[in-house]
Amino acid sequence: MRREGEAWLITVPEKYNVGHEAHFAQVTANFLRYLRAGELPAWEVPNMLTKCATIMQAFQLSHP
Repeated sequence: MRREGEAWLITVPEKYNVGHEAHFAQVTANFLRYLRAGELPAWEVPNMLTKCATIMQAFQLSHP
C-alpha cells in the first residue's frame, strides 16, 4: 500500500486475483457451507451486522 497524492493505492497479490466468476463461486460455496451448518462463523457475525445496519441506513435515507 502506498500513498499517491490524496489517494491510497493498494496492491492485491496475484494469487487473490481470481476474477469475478471464480470469486462468485467461492462466495457461494461459503454461503452454502454456512447454510448447511445453520450458523455463521463467529468472525462473520459483526461483519454481517455492520452490512445490515449500513443497508438499513441507506434505505431510510432514500425513503424520507
